[in-house]
Amino acid sequence: MNKRSTIGRGLAALMGDEITKTSEILEIDIESVSPNPHQPRKSFDEEKLNDLVNSIKNQGIIQPILVTRNSHNGYTIVVGERRWRAAKLAGLVKIPAIVKDLSKKEIIEAALIENIQREDLNPIDIAEAYKNLIDEFKYTQEELSSIVSKSRSAVANTLRLLKLPDYAKEALRKGVISEGHGRALLAVEDEKKRKELFKRLTENRITVREAEKKAKRKSKDENIMALEERLSKSLKTKVKIEGKGKKGKIVIEYYSLSQLEELLGILET
Repeated sequence: MNKRSTIGRGLAALMGDEITKTSEILEIDIESVSPNPHQPRKSFDEEKLNDLVNSIKNQGIIQPILVTRNSHNGYTIVVGERRWRAAKLAGLVKIPAIVKDLSKKEIIEAALIENIQREDLNPIDIAEAYKNLIDEFKYTQEELSSIVSKSRSAVANTLRLLKLPDYAKEALRKGVISEGHGRALLAVEDEKKRKELFKRLTENRITVREAEKKAKRKSKDENIMALEERLSKSLKTKVKIEGKGKKGKIVIEYYSLSQLEELLGILET
C-alpha cells in the first residue's frame, strides 16, 4: 500500500471508503480482545476514563471499536482502546466491533492518527510514535508530516524532544512542562545549567518566552557574558554580544536621543 494513498485522510480511509457504513458490526467477547502493543499513548487519564465508564453504563457503546484478528484466535485493538478499557470496567461481557485485516504498519498508523486527531497524546508519546514509524518502516519526516497534517519542521521539532534527559521527558509526559519549555531546555547544552533551568520551570512556572530567554543566557559562553557586563558598566547601558566562533555583533541599547549622542561621543573618542 502506498504510504500516501490513504494515510492522513483519517480513520475512514484506513478502514476503506465505505466500510464504516457497510461493514458488519459484531458483538465480540470482550475477553478475546487484547490492547494494541503499538498503542502510542502510554497512559490513560483516570478521571476521563471514569467519565466514559459512567457514559457506557448509561448509554452503552455508541461507536464500535476497530480490531484485527491476531494469532491467538482473538482480536487486537486498532482503534478504541479507551472504549474497551471503560467497557471492561463497566462490566460488559460483549463489545461492538468492526473486524478488519490490517498490516502492522496500518495498525500503528491508525492508532497514531486517531490519538493525534483527538489530541490525546503528549509530545513525548507523539515523538516516540514518529520514531517508531521512521525506524521500522523507513518513513521520512516529509512523509510523516503528510500523515499527521503538520509541517515537516513541526515533526522535526517534536522528534528533537527525544534528546531531552529522562527527567524532562517524564515532566513533558505528565504535562508539568510544555513542548515549548522542552525546546528551551534543548537549547542549553550544559547539563548542570539545564537542570537549573528545569528547576526554575517546574518551581516558578515561567512562560515559554521567559524560558527561551533564560536558555539563551545559560547557553552563552561565560567569557562573553563577562565582556557584556564590562561593556554595560563602561557605557552605562545594556549591551549584548551575539555571534558564533570568530564572528558576531555587539548590540548597544539606548533609550533617548541624548543618550544616543552620549554613546556616539564615547565611541568616537
